[in-house]
Amino acid sequence: MPEISVNVKDLANAINKLNQEQIREPAFLISGSGKELEFRKKDILQKKVEILSREQAFDV
Repeated sequence: MPEISVNVKDLANAINKLNQEQIREPAFLISGSGKELEFRKKDILQKKVEILSREQAFDV
């Protein structure tokens, strides 16, 4: 695995500039949930599954 050098302050500043949506995606990818989300996204893009609307999901 190649090594990289990252300044912690620069990394912290970059993270602080992200909004919640931008933070969630890398967090899922780093965690064990990332692979499952990749499969789900692929299924959605290939139209193998139908996405539920907010109303359908929450019955509102």
